[in-house]
This record gives sequence, structure tokens and C-alpha cells, in this order.
Amino acid sequence: DTDTILKFRKEIKDELEKVRAGNGKVELTDLKSCLYAATIEGGWPKPIVLGHDPTDELKAIVSTWPSLTPEKARDFIATNKSDGADYIKLMQENCCSLALPTNSIPVASQELQTAVVKAAHDAGLLVVGHATALESTEIVLNCGADGLTHTFIDQHPTDAILPMYKRNNAFVIPTLVILSSLTDELQDRRDKFANIADGLGLVDEFTKQNMQDKIGLKSPEASIEHGFETVRIFKKHGIDVVAGTDSAAGLKGSGIGPSLWMELELYVEKCGFSVTEALRSATSVTAKRFGFTDRGTIEQGKRADLLLVKGDPTNELSGLWAQGGIQGVWKQGLKAV
Repeated sequence: DTDTILKFRKEIKDELEKVRAGNGKVELTDLKSCLYAATIEGGWPKPIVLGHDPTDELKAIVSTWPSLTPEKARDFIATNKSDGADYIKLMQENCCSLALPTNSIPVASQELQTAVVKAAHDAGLLVVGHATALESTEIVLNCGADGLTHTFIDQHPTDAILPMYKRNNAFVIPTLVILSSLTDELQDRRDKFANIADGLGLVDEFTKQNMQDKIGLKSPEASIEHGFETVRIFKKHGIDVVAGTDSAAGLKGSGIGPSLWMELELYVEKCGFSVTEALRSATSVTAKRFGFTDRGTIEQGKRADLLLVKGDPTNELSGLWAQGGIQGVWKQGLKAV
């Protein structure tokens, strides 16, 4: 009902403002958010979230998510922007990469996605889109989106996909960590970084086990190798790659923070990046592509968000997670506790 929707919307807005304010303390990193994604009735990710023993509380939360139609696009964008959204996120999932029947859940139409992108751009907001399959990626790009929040893993890249990215000047956040969890590959990497994080005292037992678990829900055709191949091609041809993992509390195969180490290592070892290029994908490239002009590089007048690492991290990524490697962390010039 309307009261429930307004209640949850206010709670999310208040929490976002609290984190951003920081109250003069350095407890959390900054938080950028799309707030509510452009979801549809019964569409992704509603069935997945509710698929396993949903509680009444969870049902209530999901009931507040948008059920968009093209006619509602402009009101959705206006409300999200007024509530503090930094960008807009589309959901385009056709299940071609998943062990689910293709189109087994409602799929957003190109008409809807185009209306959302148009309204967002008119409001000065960047648009990214969830898509794990090539066909869905093409729909997101054809609607004019600025970036993809996964790379596709259902097939090899086609000759057509690179020109589509270039036409939009689009970027990609590959999220190889969570895609390899989906396909049940790279278990040795999940174990490695879960054990490192545990050894550094950064995770509890639940989080360590969650990092080692996998989703294991791939279609027969899906493979993380398709993702590696696509990222290599994009990197070679100048498509910006923004580091991201899709980590979330309880999402198997991920751990917020440590999974980024695995993501960056995969860029270097599987996708042809130098160590410096991988580090840029998590710093300056991210800031540039999302329009966060106050951060991303060390320059006068920008936020003093700094990480001090022992040795030269541009030679070996492992300096980021070596015992005693990180010497200090600062947020806006304040040293973290």
C-alpha cells in the first residue's frame, strides 16, 4: 500500500543521508546509490529475492519496489532524483545465462527501458543496466544506456557488440567475481581470497563461508571464459572497464571489500590489464565514468581519500592484501579508526 511504500522510501533516504554525512567520523566509505532500480511487475530480481522461504517482512519490502510501465517512467525518475539517487539502474534479465527457462520471468520491454533512459538523461542522470546475456546487453545499449553492470557470459562476443558500446560511449562493470560464482568456476580464487580476508581479521566466519560458496545456477552455454574474452576485446579497443563485484550481504561467492581483490587480479591475469590499469579501473576510471569529479585522483582540491600501501602497488597487486601491506586509510583527510 501507499503508506508502506512511503515508509520504506523515507527509511532508505534517511539512511543514505546519514552515511553521506558521516557525522565527522570515519566509519564507512562514501555511498553512491540508484536507490530503487527500474523494476517491473514480477520482474528481476523480485522472484529471486522471494524465491526461498520469503518472510512477511521481505515480502513487504519487495512490495515497495517499482512496477514500472512506460507511462510511469518520468515520475519514477523525478522521485528517485529528489530522494538523492546518483544514477539510474535498469534490469534486463532474460535468464539465458541462468539455469532457468528463458524468459521464465517477465522481461522489461525496450519501450519501457527507452522511456526510462530518456527521462533519466533529461534529468541529468546517468543510466546503467543489469544484463548477463548478449541479447539483454544489446537491448540496454539500444535504449541509450551509459553502461552495463555485468558483462554477458552466455556466448562469445559478436562482431556487433563492440560498435554498439562505442556508439553509446558506454562502459562495462564486468563483475567477474559474481559471474564466476554463478557459473561455479574459479573456486580456487574464492577460497584464496576468503582465506586471506580471514587471516587479516576482516571477515567473520559467516562472511568467509559466504565468499567460498557459489551460486551455481548457470545455463549449459554460460562460461566465465566468455566474460574474460569480452573484457579483453573491450580493453584492447578502449572501452572503459570499471571495477565492481556485485557483492552483497549473503550473496554466495562474494564479500563486500575483499572480493574486489579477486576482481582486480582477474583483470590482470585473465584480461590483459597491467597492474596500474587494474588500479585505475577501481579509482580514476570509476570517478570519470560516474561523474564523481571530486575524487578518483590525487590532486589539489579533491577529496583526500587515500590508501597507503607498503612497497610499490603498481608492481604487484598482492601488496593490497599482504599481511602488513595496508599502512593506513584516510577519508576526506581523516584517518580511519
